Amino acid sequence: MKTNNPLFILLAGIILLPFGSSAFAEPLIRFSDSTTTEIGIFRSDEPIQYAYHNLQLIPPKIDGENTPIPDSNQVSFQYDSVTFTFVCDSVSRDLGSALDPEIQNRISCTVDRTNPNVPASQVLVSLSIFDPGVYTSTYAERPDLQVDTTLKGTSSSSPYCVSDDMIAEASSYKWENQNLNDPLLTGRGVPQNAWVVYGRTSVTRLTLSYVIPNDEQYPFEEGDQVCAADLNRDGLVTTTEMTKCIEAGTGFLCPFNKTSCTHEICPLGSLYQCMAHDGLSECSPYTCHEFIGSTAVTSSDTIQGATDKKDDGVIDQDGNCLGQIYIFSGRDKRCRPDGIETGYFDCCGDSDIWFDVGGEPINPFLPPDGSLVASRISKCKGEEKELIALKQKGLCHYVGSYCSSEIFGLCIQRKKTYCCFNSKMGRILQEEGRPTLKAFAPSGNWGSAKEPSCRGFTPEEFQMLDFSRIDLSEGYGDIQVNTQEQMTSTMQNKIDNAYDNIQ
Repeated sequence: MKTNNPLFILLAGIILLPFGSSAFAEPLIRFSDSTTTEIGIFRSDEPIQYAYHNLQLIPPKIDGENTPIPDSNQVSFQYDSVTFTFVCDSVSRDLGSALDPEIQNRISCTVDRTNPNVPASQVLVSLSIFDPGVYTSTYAERPDLQVDTTLKGTSSSSPYCVSDDMIAEASSYKWENQNLNDPLLTGRGVPQNAWVVYGRTSVTRLTLSYVIPNDEQYPFEEGDQVCAADLNRDGLVTTTEMTKCIEAGTGFLCPFNKTSCTHEICPLGSLYQCMAHDGLSECSPYTCHEFIGSTAVTSSDTIQGATDKKDDGVIDQDGNCLGQIYIFSGRDKRCRPDGIETGYFDCCGDSDIWFDVGGEPINPFLPPDGSLVASRISKCKGEEKELIALKQKGLCHYVGSYCSSEIFGLCIQRKKTYCCFNSKMGRILQEEGRPTLKAFAPSGNWGSAKEPSCRGFTPEEFQMLDFSRIDLSEGYGDIQVNTQEQMTSTMQNKIDNAYDNIQ
Protein backbone atom coordinates (compact mmCIF):
# COMPACT_ATOMS: atom_id res chain seq x y z
CA MET A 1 0.00 0.00 0.00
CA LYS A 2 1.07 3.56 -0.61
CA THR A 3 -0.43 4.94 2.59
CA ASN A 4 2.35 3.89 4.94
CA ASN A 5 2.86 7.43 6.24
CA PRO A 6 0.83 7.57 9.50
CA LEU A 7 1.03 11.37 9.71
CA PHE A 8 -0.38 11.80 6.24
CA ILE A 9 -3.16 9.28 6.86
CA LEU A 10 -4.13 11.20 9.99
CA LEU A 11 -4.16 14.56 8.22
CA ALA A 12 -6.01 13.28 5.16
CA GLY A 13 -8.57 11.57 7.38
CA ILE A 14 -9.23 14.71 9.40
CA ILE A 15 -9.99 16.71 6.27
CA LEU A 16 -11.66 14.16 4.05
CA LEU A 17 -13.86 12.25 6.48
CA PRO A 18 -16.68 14.77 7.02
CA PHE A 19 -17.02 15.80 3.40
CA GLY A 20 -18.22 14.37 0.12
CA SER A 21 -16.04 13.77 -2.90
CA SER A 22 -17.22 16.91 -4.64
CA ALA A 23 -15.49 19.17 -2.13
CA PHE A 24 -11.91 18.48 -3.18
CA ALA A 25 -12.07 17.04 -6.71
CA GLU A 26 -9.48 17.92 -9.31
CA PRO A 27 -11.04 19.86 -12.21
CA LEU A 28 -11.74 17.83 -15.34
CA ILE A 29 -10.80 20.77 -17.57
CA ARG A 30 -8.24 23.46 -16.94
CA PHE A 31 -6.31 25.93 -19.10
CA SER A 32 -2.52 25.69 -19.27
CA ASP A 33 -2.30 28.74 -21.57
CA SER A 34 -4.50 30.90 -23.78
CA THR A 35 -5.31 28.28 -26.42
CA THR A 36 -4.57 25.00 -24.62
CA THR A 37 -6.79 23.01 -22.27
CA GLU A 38 -5.86 20.00 -20.18
CA ILE A 39 -8.62 17.38 -20.08
CA GLY A 40 -8.68 14.76 -17.33
CA ILE A 41 -9.45 11.07 -17.93
CA PHE A 42 -9.56 8.33 -15.30
CA ARG A 43 -6.36 6.33 -15.60
CA SER A 44 -6.63 2.65 -16.46
CA ASP A 45 -3.53 1.84 -14.39
CA GLU A 46 -4.51 4.03 -11.40
CA PRO A 47 -8.29 4.53 -11.69
CA ILE A 48 -8.52 6.82 -8.66
CA GLN A 49 -6.41 9.39 -10.53
CA TYR A 50 -6.73 11.48 -13.68
CA ALA A 51 -4.33 11.54 -16.59
CA TYR A 52 -4.40 14.94 -18.28
CA HIS A 53 -4.29 15.26 -22.08
CA ASN A 54 -3.65 18.51 -23.96
CA LEU A 55 -5.97 19.90 -26.63
CA GLN A 56 -4.75 23.07 -28.31
CA LEU A 57 -6.39 25.33 -30.88
CA ILE A 58 -3.70 26.49 -33.33
CA PRO A 59 -4.44 30.04 -34.57
CA PRO A 60 -3.89 30.76 -38.26
CA LYS A 61 -1.13 33.33 -38.76
CA ILE A 62 0.11 35.81 -41.34
CA ASP A 63 3.59 37.25 -40.82
CA GLY A 64 3.60 35.74 -37.33
CA GLU A 65 0.36 37.46 -36.22
CA ASN A 66 -2.90 35.73 -35.34
CA THR A 67 -5.60 36.12 -38.01
CA PRO A 68 -9.32 35.19 -38.13
CA ILE A 69 -10.40 31.64 -38.94
CA PRO A 70 -10.95 31.46 -42.73
CA ASP A 71 -14.44 31.29 -44.24
CA SER A 72 -13.79 27.64 -45.12
CA ASN A 73 -13.87 26.95 -41.33
CA GLN A 74 -10.71 24.87 -41.64
CA VAL A 75 -9.15 24.66 -38.19
CA SER A 76 -6.01 23.03 -36.81
CA PHE A 77 -5.78 21.38 -33.41
CA GLN A 78 -3.01 19.66 -31.54
CA TYR A 79 -3.88 16.74 -29.30
CA ASP A 80 -1.01 15.44 -27.18
CA SER A 81 1.58 16.94 -29.59
CA VAL A 82 -0.06 15.50 -32.75
CA THR A 83 -1.56 18.06 -35.17
CA PHE A 84 -4.90 17.55 -36.95
CA THR A 85 -6.57 19.85 -39.50
CA PHE A 86 -10.17 19.56 -40.61
CA VAL A 87 -13.31 21.60 -41.31
CA CYS A 88 -15.34 22.61 -38.25
CA ASP A 89 -18.83 21.77 -39.50
CA SER A 90 -20.35 19.99 -36.48
CA VAL A 91 -19.56 16.58 -38.01
CA SER A 92 -18.00 14.05 -35.62
CA ARG A 93 -14.60 12.81 -36.74
CA ASP A 94 -11.85 10.53 -35.48
CA LEU A 95 -9.22 12.30 -33.42
CA GLY A 96 -6.12 10.29 -34.24
CA SER A 97 -6.07 6.51 -34.47
CA ALA A 98 -6.64 3.96 -31.73
CA LEU A 99 -5.73 0.32 -31.13
CA ASP A 100 -9.39 -0.57 -31.39
CA PRO A 101 -12.60 1.25 -32.41
CA GLU A 102 -14.00 0.85 -28.88
CA ILE A 103 -11.44 3.36 -27.57
CA GLN A 104 -11.39 5.65 -30.62
CA ASN A 105 -11.28 9.35 -29.72
CA ARG A 106 -13.87 11.51 -31.51
CA ILE A 107 -14.19 15.25 -32.00
CA SER A 108 -16.61 17.73 -33.57
CA CYS A 109 -16.40 21.50 -33.70
CA THR A 110 -18.16 24.66 -34.85
CA VAL A 111 -16.67 28.07 -35.55
CA ASP A 112 -18.44 30.78 -33.56
CA ARG A 113 -19.64 33.42 -36.03
CA THR A 114 -22.61 34.65 -33.99
CA ASN A 115 -21.25 38.19 -33.68
CA PRO A 116 -20.59 39.77 -37.09
CA ASN A 117 -18.59 42.57 -35.43
CA VAL A 118 -16.08 40.14 -33.88
CA PRO A 119 -13.45 38.39 -36.04
CA ALA A 120 -13.86 34.59 -36.00
CA SER A 121 -11.38 33.41 -33.38
CA GLN A 122 -13.47 31.08 -31.23
CA VAL A 123 -14.37 27.42 -31.72
CA LEU A 124 -16.91 25.30 -29.84
CA VAL A 125 -15.62 21.76 -29.43
CA SER A 126 -17.26 18.51 -28.36
CA LEU A 127 -15.17 15.39 -27.92
CA SER A 128 -14.98 11.96 -26.38
CA ILE A 129 -11.55 10.67 -25.39
CA PHE A 130 -10.30 7.45 -23.81
CA ASP A 131 -7.35 6.47 -21.66
CA PRO A 132 -5.20 4.52 -24.16
CA GLY A 133 -3.60 2.25 -21.54
CA VAL A 134 -6.64 0.02 -20.98
CA TYR A 135 -5.19 -3.09 -22.65
CA THR A 136 -1.75 -2.81 -21.08
CA SER A 137 -2.96 -2.21 -17.50
CA THR A 138 -4.42 -5.53 -16.40
CA TYR A 139 -5.44 -6.80 -12.96
CA ALA A 140 -5.38 -10.41 -11.73
CA GLU A 141 -8.06 -9.60 -9.15
CA ARG A 142 -11.17 -7.46 -9.39
CA PRO A 143 -10.05 -3.80 -9.38
CA ASP A 144 -12.96 -2.79 -7.14
CA LEU A 145 -11.58 -5.10 -4.45
CA GLN A 146 -7.95 -4.04 -4.58
CA VAL A 147 -7.57 -0.53 -5.99
CA ASP A 148 -10.85 1.37 -6.30
CA THR A 149 -14.12 0.56 -4.55
CA THR A 150 -16.07 2.99 -6.74
CA LEU A 151 -15.71 0.47 -9.60
CA LYS A 152 -17.97 -2.02 -7.81
CA GLY A 153 -20.88 -3.00 -10.03
CA THR A 154 -19.76 -0.85 -12.95
CA SER A 155 -19.94 -1.75 -16.63
CA SER A 156 -19.84 0.03 -19.98
CA SER A 157 -23.59 0.59 -19.69
CA SER A 158 -23.44 1.59 -16.02
CA PRO A 159 -20.12 3.35 -15.37
CA TYR A 160 -18.98 5.38 -12.38
CA CYS A 161 -19.20 9.06 -13.33
CA VAL A 162 -18.05 12.46 -12.09
CA SER A 163 -19.04 15.74 -13.72
CA ASP A 164 -17.57 19.22 -13.91
CA ASP A 165 -19.31 22.23 -15.46
CA MET A 166 -16.76 24.90 -14.52
CA ILE A 167 -15.51 25.51 -18.06
CA ALA A 168 -17.71 23.20 -20.19
CA GLU A 169 -20.11 20.32 -19.67
CA ALA A 170 -17.65 17.52 -18.91
CA SER A 171 -18.13 14.02 -17.50
CA SER A 172 -15.48 11.42 -16.80
CA TYR A 173 -16.44 7.74 -16.69
CA LYS A 174 -14.71 4.54 -15.57
CA TRP A 175 -15.77 0.94 -15.46
CA GLU A 176 -14.21 -2.49 -15.01
CA ASN A 177 -14.47 -5.49 -17.32
CA GLN A 178 -13.25 -9.08 -17.10
CA ASN A 179 -11.89 -11.02 -20.08
CA LEU A 180 -14.19 -14.02 -20.22
CA ASN A 181 -13.19 -15.29 -23.65
CA ASP A 182 -13.70 -11.80 -25.07
CA PRO A 183 -12.07 -11.94 -28.53
CA LEU A 184 -11.35 -8.21 -28.50
CA LEU A 185 -9.54 -8.25 -25.14
CA THR A 186 -7.78 -11.50 -25.97
CA GLY A 187 -6.66 -10.07 -29.28
CA ARG A 188 -5.13 -7.14 -27.45
CA GLY A 189 -3.10 -9.37 -25.16
CA VAL A 190 -5.32 -9.28 -22.08
CA PRO A 191 -5.00 -12.67 -20.29
CA GLN A 192 -8.05 -14.85 -19.79
CA ASN A 193 -9.99 -13.98 -16.59
CA ALA A 194 -7.90 -10.81 -16.11
CA TRP A 195 -9.59 -7.47 -15.47
CA VAL A 196 -9.17 -4.11 -17.16
CA VAL A 197 -10.42 -0.62 -16.34
CA TYR A 198 -11.72 1.74 -19.00
CA GLY A 199 -11.50 5.51 -18.65
CA ARG A 200 -13.42 7.93 -20.86
CA THR A 201 -14.20 11.65 -20.71
CA SER A 202 -16.89 13.41 -22.74
CA VAL A 203 -16.97 17.17 -23.19
CA THR A 204 -19.55 19.34 -24.92
CA ARG A 205 -19.31 22.98 -25.98
CA LEU A 206 -15.74 23.48 -24.86
CA THR A 207 -14.76 27.00 -25.90
CA LEU A 208 -11.28 27.44 -27.35
CA SER A 209 -10.24 30.87 -28.57
CA TYR A 210 -7.33 33.15 -29.29
CA VAL A 211 -6.80 36.90 -29.36
CA ILE A 212 -6.37 38.79 -32.63
CA PRO A 213 -4.15 41.88 -32.30
CA ASN A 214 -5.88 45.21 -32.74
CA ASP A 215 -4.22 47.16 -35.55
CA GLU A 216 -5.81 50.37 -34.24
CA GLN A 217 -4.48 49.98 -30.73
CA TYR A 218 -2.55 53.27 -30.71
CA PRO A 219 -3.73 56.67 -32.04
CA PHE A 220 -0.61 57.10 -34.19
CA GLU A 221 1.56 55.23 -36.64
CA GLU A 222 5.02 53.77 -36.66
CA GLY A 223 7.66 56.52 -36.82
CA ASP A 224 5.39 59.32 -35.55
CA GLN A 225 6.63 61.70 -32.87
CA VAL A 226 4.26 61.13 -29.95
CA CYS A 227 3.83 61.77 -26.25
CA ALA A 228 1.92 60.12 -23.42
CA ALA A 229 0.94 61.31 -19.95
CA ASP A 230 -1.04 60.06 -16.97
CA LEU A 231 -3.29 63.11 -17.03
CA ASN A 232 -5.85 61.87 -14.51
CA ARG A 233 -3.15 60.41 -12.21
CA ASP A 234 -4.81 56.98 -11.95
CA GLY A 235 -1.61 55.09 -12.68
CA LEU A 236 -2.74 53.91 -16.13
CA VAL A 237 -2.26 55.69 -19.44
CA THR A 238 -5.10 55.22 -21.95
CA THR A 239 -5.20 56.04 -25.66
CA THR A 240 -6.92 59.33 -24.80
CA GLU A 241 -3.75 60.21 -22.94
CA MET A 242 -1.54 59.59 -25.98
CA THR A 243 -1.25 61.87 -28.98
CA LYS A 244 0.92 63.01 -31.87
CA CYS A 245 3.27 65.87 -31.21
CA ILE A 246 3.23 69.23 -32.95
CA GLU A 247 6.10 69.81 -35.32
CA ALA A 248 7.96 72.96 -34.27
CA GLY A 249 10.98 74.78 -35.63
CA THR A 250 13.41 73.27 -33.13
CA GLY A 251 11.78 69.90 -32.52
CA PHE A 252 8.41 68.52 -31.48
CA LEU A 253 5.98 69.84 -28.88
CA CYS A 254 3.60 67.69 -26.82
CA PRO A 255 0.08 69.20 -26.89
CA PHE A 256 -0.75 68.04 -23.37
CA ASN A 257 -0.77 70.92 -20.85
CA LYS A 258 1.12 73.17 -23.26
CA THR A 259 1.30 76.79 -22.23
CA SER A 260 2.42 80.04 -23.80
CA CYS A 261 5.93 81.33 -23.26
CA THR A 262 6.68 84.96 -22.36
CA HIS A 263 9.84 86.38 -23.85
CA GLU A 264 10.93 82.82 -24.64
CA ILE A 265 10.69 81.85 -20.97
CA CYS A 266 8.55 78.83 -20.07
CA PRO A 267 6.35 79.49 -17.01
CA LEU A 268 6.61 75.77 -16.16
CA GLY A 269 10.28 76.13 -15.37
CA SER A 270 13.69 76.33 -16.96
CA LEU A 271 13.75 72.59 -17.68
CA TYR A 272 11.14 73.01 -20.41
CA GLN A 273 12.00 74.42 -23.83
CA CYS A 274 9.90 77.02 -25.61
CA MET A 275 9.12 76.00 -29.20
CA ALA A 276 7.83 78.15 -32.05
CA HIS A 277 5.02 76.87 -34.27
CA ASP A 278 2.18 78.47 -36.18
CA GLY A 279 3.15 81.91 -34.91
CA LEU A 280 3.11 80.77 -31.27
CA SER A 281 5.79 80.08 -28.69
CA GLU A 282 4.78 77.33 -26.28
CA CYS A 283 6.21 74.74 -23.93
CA SER A 284 4.94 71.48 -22.41
CA PRO A 285 5.92 69.46 -19.35
CA TYR A 286 5.86 66.27 -21.44
CA THR A 287 8.51 64.91 -23.78
CA CYS A 288 7.99 63.69 -27.34
CA HIS A 289 9.36 60.34 -28.52
CA GLU A 290 9.56 58.57 -31.85
CA PHE A 291 7.07 55.72 -31.79
CA ILE A 292 8.65 52.43 -32.79
CA GLY A 293 6.38 49.73 -31.43
CA SER A 294 9.08 47.13 -30.92
CA THR A 295 11.00 49.38 -28.54
CA ALA A 296 8.48 51.95 -27.27
CA VAL A 297 6.16 49.32 -25.78
CA THR A 298 7.95 47.20 -23.20
CA SER A 299 6.88 44.31 -20.99
CA SER A 300 7.48 44.24 -17.26
CA ASP A 301 5.56 40.98 -16.87
CA THR A 302 6.59 37.74 -15.17
CA ILE A 303 5.69 34.18 -16.13
CA GLN A 304 2.39 32.97 -14.71
CA GLY A 305 2.82 29.82 -12.65
CA ALA A 306 6.60 30.11 -12.39
CA THR A 307 6.48 29.97 -8.59
CA ASP A 308 3.83 27.23 -8.37
CA LYS A 309 4.78 23.93 -6.78
CA LYS A 310 4.88 21.29 -9.49
CA ASP A 311 3.94 17.63 -9.09
CA ASP A 312 7.42 16.58 -10.20
CA GLY A 313 9.08 15.24 -7.06
CA VAL A 314 11.11 12.04 -6.94
CA ILE A 315 9.13 8.82 -6.30
CA ASP A 316 10.34 5.33 -5.45
CA GLN A 317 9.54 2.13 -7.36
CA ASP A 318 6.31 1.70 -5.41
CA GLY A 319 5.10 5.19 -6.26
CA ASN A 320 5.78 6.73 -2.86
CA CYS A 321 6.68 10.41 -2.88
CA LEU A 322 10.25 11.01 -1.72
CA GLY A 323 10.03 14.78 -2.06
CA GLN A 324 8.12 17.44 -0.13
CA ILE A 325 4.37 16.91 0.09
CA TYR A 326 2.13 20.01 -0.03
CA ILE A 327 -1.52 19.95 1.04
CA PHE A 328 -4.12 22.24 -0.58
CA SER A 329 -1.74 23.96 -2.99
CA GLY A 330 -3.11 26.68 -5.24
CA ARG A 331 -2.25 27.86 -8.74
CA ASP A 332 -1.01 31.27 -9.84
CA LYS A 333 -3.74 32.72 -12.10
CA ARG A 334 -3.78 36.19 -13.65
CA CYS A 335 -6.07 38.43 -15.66
CA ARG A 336 -6.04 41.84 -17.30
CA PRO A 337 -8.52 44.50 -16.16
CA ASP A 338 -9.51 47.16 -18.68
CA GLY A 339 -6.46 48.45 -20.52
CA ILE A 340 -5.08 48.94 -23.99
CA GLU A 341 -4.46 45.22 -24.61
CA THR A 342 -8.08 44.31 -23.83
CA GLY A 343 -9.64 47.19 -25.76
CA TYR A 344 -10.55 48.66 -22.34
CA PHE A 345 -12.69 45.65 -21.53
CA ASP A 346 -12.53 44.03 -18.09
CA CYS A 347 -11.08 40.53 -18.56
CA CYS A 348 -11.12 39.93 -14.79
CA GLY A 349 -14.90 39.79 -14.43
CA ASP A 350 -15.09 42.45 -11.72
CA SER A 351 -17.22 45.16 -13.35
CA ASP A 352 -21.02 45.37 -13.30
CA ILE A 353 -21.33 44.15 -16.91
CA TRP A 354 -20.37 40.67 -15.71
CA PHE A 355 -23.74 40.28 -13.97
CA ASP A 356 -27.14 39.84 -15.63
CA VAL A 357 -30.25 41.84 -14.72
CA GLY A 358 -31.02 39.35 -11.96
CA GLY A 359 -27.61 39.82 -10.38
CA GLU A 360 -26.32 36.39 -11.46
CA PRO A 361 -22.76 36.15 -12.81
CA ILE A 362 -22.39 35.71 -16.56
CA ASN A 363 -20.68 32.55 -17.81
CA PRO A 364 -17.45 33.78 -19.45
CA PHE A 365 -17.41 30.81 -21.85
CA LEU A 366 -21.02 31.13 -22.99
CA PRO A 367 -22.20 34.73 -22.42
CA PRO A 368 -25.76 35.55 -23.52
CA ASP A 369 -26.11 36.54 -27.17
CA GLY A 370 -26.42 40.29 -27.56
CA SER A 371 -24.82 41.05 -24.21
CA LEU A 372 -21.91 43.47 -23.90
CA VAL A 373 -19.78 40.62 -22.59
CA ALA A 374 -20.51 38.55 -25.72
CA SER A 375 -19.48 41.43 -27.98
CA ARG A 376 -16.18 42.09 -26.17
CA ILE A 377 -15.09 38.72 -24.73
CA SER A 378 -12.89 38.03 -27.77
CA LYS A 379 -10.34 40.39 -26.20
CA CYS A 380 -9.87 37.97 -23.29
CA LYS A 381 -7.57 34.97 -23.19
CA GLY A 382 -8.74 31.46 -22.40
CA GLU A 383 -7.01 31.36 -19.03
CA GLU A 384 -8.63 34.70 -18.12
CA LYS A 385 -12.07 33.24 -18.80
CA GLU A 386 -11.12 30.28 -16.63
CA LEU A 387 -10.05 32.61 -13.82
CA ILE A 388 -13.37 34.48 -14.00
CA ALA A 389 -15.22 31.15 -13.67
CA LEU A 390 -13.02 30.11 -10.74
CA LYS A 391 -13.65 33.45 -9.00
CA GLN A 392 -17.39 33.09 -9.52
CA LYS A 393 -17.18 29.76 -7.67
CA GLY A 394 -15.28 31.35 -4.77
CA LEU A 395 -12.09 29.39 -5.37
CA CYS A 396 -9.56 32.24 -5.57
CA HIS A 397 -7.66 34.51 -3.18
CA TYR A 398 -6.65 37.95 -4.48
CA VAL A 399 -2.91 38.65 -4.14
CA GLY A 400 -2.50 42.04 -5.83
CA SER A 401 -1.97 43.88 -9.11
CA TYR A 402 1.00 45.17 -11.08
CA CYS A 403 1.91 46.89 -14.32
CA SER A 404 2.60 44.37 -17.09
CA SER A 405 3.13 46.66 -20.13
CA GLU A 406 4.52 50.17 -20.48
CA ILE A 407 5.00 52.83 -23.13
CA PHE A 408 7.86 55.30 -22.63
CA GLY A 409 8.02 54.07 -19.03
CA LEU A 410 4.31 54.72 -18.35
CA CYS A 411 1.89 51.90 -17.52
CA ILE A 412 -0.65 51.02 -20.23
CA GLN A 413 -1.83 47.60 -18.98
CA ARG A 414 -2.14 46.11 -15.52
CA LYS A 415 -2.68 42.55 -14.36
CA LYS A 416 -4.36 41.12 -11.28
CA THR A 417 -2.98 38.03 -9.57
CA TYR A 418 -4.86 35.34 -7.66
CA CYS A 419 -4.09 32.04 -5.97
CA CYS A 420 -6.82 29.61 -7.04
CA PHE A 421 -7.62 26.28 -5.40
CA ASN A 422 -9.46 23.11 -6.36
CA SER A 423 -12.17 23.74 -3.78
CA LYS A 424 -13.67 26.54 -1.75
CA MET A 425 -12.67 24.63 1.38
CA GLY A 426 -9.04 24.63 0.20
CA ARG A 427 -9.17 28.41 -0.27
CA ILE A 428 -10.76 28.94 3.15
CA LEU A 429 -8.21 26.75 4.91
CA GLN A 430 -5.40 28.68 3.27
CA GLU A 431 -6.85 32.12 4.05
CA GLU A 432 -7.76 31.23 7.64
CA GLY A 433 -4.82 28.95 8.40
CA ARG A 434 -1.83 30.83 6.99
CA PRO A 435 -1.92 33.73 9.49
CA THR A 436 -1.80 31.27 12.40
CA LEU A 437 1.51 29.71 11.27
CA LYS A 438 4.93 31.24 11.82
CA ALA A 439 6.09 30.24 8.32
CA PHE A 440 3.46 32.50 6.75
CA ALA A 441 3.45 35.40 9.22
CA PRO A 442 0.27 37.35 10.15
CA SER A 443 -0.11 38.63 6.57
CA GLY A 444 -0.37 35.10 5.21
CA ASN A 445 2.76 35.62 3.09
CA TRP A 446 1.02 35.35 -0.26
CA GLY A 447 4.06 36.81 -2.02
CA SER A 448 3.84 39.64 -4.53
CA ALA A 449 1.56 40.05 -7.53
CA LYS A 450 4.52 39.32 -9.81
CA GLU A 451 5.74 36.36 -7.76
CA PRO A 452 2.83 34.95 -5.73
CA SER A 453 3.23 32.18 -3.18
CA CYS A 454 0.32 29.78 -3.68
CA ARG A 455 1.98 26.76 -2.08
CA GLY A 456 0.08 24.43 0.18
CA PHE A 457 0.84 23.39 3.73
CA THR A 458 3.50 20.84 4.51
CA PRO A 459 2.15 17.93 6.59
CA GLU A 460 3.95 19.37 9.61
CA GLU A 461 2.37 22.80 9.09
CA PHE A 462 -1.04 21.26 8.52
CA GLN A 463 -0.73 19.35 11.79
CA MET A 464 -0.09 22.65 13.61
CA LEU A 465 -3.30 24.31 12.37
CA ASP A 466 -5.64 25.29 15.18
CA PHE A 467 -9.06 24.47 13.72
CA SER A 468 -10.77 26.19 16.65
CA ARG A 469 -9.54 29.47 15.13
CA ILE A 470 -10.61 28.65 11.56
CA ASP A 471 -14.10 29.58 10.37
CA LEU A 472 -15.17 26.96 7.80
CA SER A 473 -18.83 27.98 7.69
CA GLU A 474 -18.52 29.62 4.25
CA GLY A 475 -17.75 26.24 2.70
CA TYR A 476 -20.43 24.14 4.36
CA GLY A 477 -23.09 24.92 1.77
CA ASP A 478 -20.93 23.55 -1.05
CA ILE A 479 -20.10 20.27 0.66
CA GLN A 480 -21.97 17.10 -0.13
CA VAL A 481 -22.31 15.14 3.13
CA ASN A 482 -22.11 11.36 2.64
CA THR A 483 -23.51 8.62 4.80
CA GLN A 484 -21.11 6.83 7.14
CA GLU A 485 -21.18 3.77 4.85
CA GLN A 486 -20.25 5.88 1.82
CA MET A 487 -17.48 7.65 3.71
CA THR A 488 -16.01 4.37 4.95
CA SER A 489 -16.00 2.77 1.50
CA THR A 490 -14.31 5.73 -0.20
CA MET A 491 -11.90 6.82 2.55
CA GLN A 492 -8.99 4.58 1.59
CA ASN A 493 -9.27 5.58 -2.07
CA LYS A 494 -9.33 9.26 -1.16
CA ILE A 495 -6.22 8.92 0.95
CA ASP A 496 -4.46 6.96 -1.82
CA ASN A 497 -5.46 9.60 -4.35
CA ALA A 498 -4.39 12.50 -2.15
CA TYR A 499 -1.09 10.85 -1.34
CA ASP A 500 -0.31 10.32 -5.04
CA ASN A 501 -1.44 13.72 -6.27
CA ILE A 502 -1.29 16.28 -3.49
CA GLN A 503 1.44 18.95 -3.71
